[in-house]
Amino acid sequence: MAKLNVIKSEAGVAHLGMILLVVVVFGVTAFSAYRVLQSNSESDEVSTSESTDLEDSEESEDSSETDETIANEANSDVEAENNEE
Repeated sequence: MAKLNVIKSEAGVAHLGMILLVVVVFGVTAFSAYRVLQSNSESDEVSTSESTDLEDSEESEDSSETDETIANEANSDVEAENNEE
């Protein structure tokens, strides 16, 4: 039997596998980003009421700090009057 010269060139097939791998990785990344963005937009709607509550509590903290400042100033005025007598 005569031996046939068969040329086995598979260089192009490896590139197809790499292209497929890149497309799959890109697809998974895009899908993950889509899901994260969707969950963030849903949580933004929910957290809007929470952020309003936080702003209200911050305002009450600011008013209590103002009350403390007024009380301290009043105490220092009383002390100054007592020192003058």
